[in-house]
Amino acid sequence: MSSWRECKLGDIAKLSKKAWKVGNEQMPYIGLEHIEEAKLRLNGIGKSEDVASNKFRFQAGDTLFGKLRPYFRKVVKPNFDGICSTDIWVINPQKGIDKDFLFYFFTNQELVDISYSGSGGTRMPRADWDFLSQTIWNIPPLEEQKAIAEVLSSLDDKIDLLHRQNQTLESLAQTLFKQWFIEEAKEDWEEKPLGDIAVVQNGYAFSSKDYIEYESGHLEVFKMGHIEPGGGLRFSPKADFVPREKNLRNGL
Repeated sequence: MSSWRECKLGDIAKLSKKAWKVGNEQMPYIGLEHIEEAKLRLNGIGKSEDVASNKFRFQAGDTLFGKLRPYFRKVVKPNFDGICSTDIWVINPQKGIDKDFLFYFFTNQELVDISYSGSGGTRMPRADWDFLSQTIWNIPPLEEQKAIAEVLSSLDDKIDLLHRQNQTLESLAQTLFKQWFIEEAKEDWEEKPLGDIAVVQNGYAFSSKDYIEYESGHLEVFKMGHIEPGGGLRFSPKADFVPREKNLRNGL
């Protein structure tokens, strides 16, 4: 790593703010709602004709970074031209920086955490480019950047394949459940209220003032943000902690 150089983030990346105005040509639209949290992929694409305000343009290969609540780690690199929400940074490389390396650089959890630490606002924090662009990082030479990006891209391809396989298996499981328990239900099966076969325990009501810095023995609060749409756990939402107080132990 002796050939790596220390530089400011603003020396390797720059923001593009090319404007698209309502009434301009029709283009695909990406809002924050179209970017999955921490998955580095899109869950959908909107249409510019449904947009009511001016947006930013992006080109295929640009890095899109969600600056609103940056701890959600909403980062993607579309393979098409389009427009995006103004709550999304359109990031381009400076001279001597590989475009694919830059994308993976902005997915780095350390960078995401720093972007949140320098964000403005409490309820709706937004990353601050003036702050982030001054942070210092070690950057490899161009050829090494390309090699790193190639390895990470190969891993992403494998992850994407596994994701598609999981979707296929989930669809199969839902089909089998419907067949076994609805379409082929036996006449002698007993009908019961859900309350007779399951017990529900309500969670605890916390406010933001209850949260504390993590220390050994503290409890992480499980929130809606930990649940994936359609089921499953999400492991990278913003973590909040509370002390293991006596009045909590009965539910744990």
